[in-house]
Amino acid sequence: MAHQIKDMSSQPIIVVSGATGTTGKYLVRLLSQVKDVKVRAAVHSLKKARELPENVEVVQMDYAQPETVVSAFAGATKLYLLPPSDADHDRSKIAPIMMEAAKKIGIQYIVLISAFGIDREPILQTDRELYFQVEEMVIGSGIAYTILRPSWFNQNFISPVFFGPQVQQGILGLPVGEGRAGWIDSRDIAAVAATVLTQTGHENKIYNLTGPESLTTSELTAILSRAADREIEFIDVSEESYAQMLRHFGLDELPIQRLLDIMRKWKIGSHNIVTQDVEKVTGKKPIFFKEFAIAHAHLLRQLNLQEA
Repeated sequence: MAHQIKDMSSQPIIVVSGATGTTGKYLVRLLSQVKDVKVRAAVHSLKKARELPENVEVVQMDYAQPETVVSAFAGATKLYLLPPSDADHDRSKIAPIMMEAAKKIGIQYIVLISAFGIDREPILQTDRELYFQVEEMVIGSGIAYTILRPSWFNQNFISPVFFGPQVQQGILGLPVGEGRAGWIDSRDIAAVAATVLTQTGHENKIYNLTGPESLTTSELTAILSRAADREIEFIDVSEESYAQMLRHFGLDELPIQRLLDIMRKWKIGSHNIVTQDVEKVTGKKPIFFKEFAIAHAHLLRQLNLQEA
């Protein structure tokens, strides 16, 4: 059924970029349940947007055509900003396009998704290019903001573009040793974003978002194995072996080097931190990794990632 676009001109408009993504789809659902708020989902693919709630306005953005970004933001007062950083998009180049459109339209408040640990040593070139520069852009814009720095997403284990293909094969090969991380569920990130977008008191603040526990990769795969009722083994591979695997999946050298940068920080423990920010903002405790695994056991058992 087609999405209904109602006349809600008197209601504040919140634009959600990346609205069909790992976190965006949950955020759109949460915001669509809030009274007196109009949600506009800005997407690259209209096909994926069919799964969004019917009371959400859907607009298409093409970053190669900046005027479509301006059009997507038109009339809005708040923006959930997620500049893409996949193989087809350069976050450091797209973020300025989105910020210019936000200023032109008169956006009053921005919630930016950044990355956990980018303020801790070592500060890698990847952090500077993909995250620091964008944070500085938002902070220096003069627009009220909240920056969310989430740790690794639980959903990466069922994602076709992250660890999903390996999990399907029963092996998780990563060059991270027994580095720990405070893995977070994307539903918790969405809950934090929905809260700060609809309540006051979070302006010009930075929240570091983690789950309730820090786990090694072996602990993660043990939990996944129990939920899937089959063995999923962690193997500590070399960086070169991991890079070769990524090349096999079709990644270019730049994203490969960026991923290796991130893995190095994971290995040395830059993400071995648990914060209370999710509960501080939402009033609810974050989801445990075990809960995530049990909730998605059907995917882990069936080796079918299309439903994730």
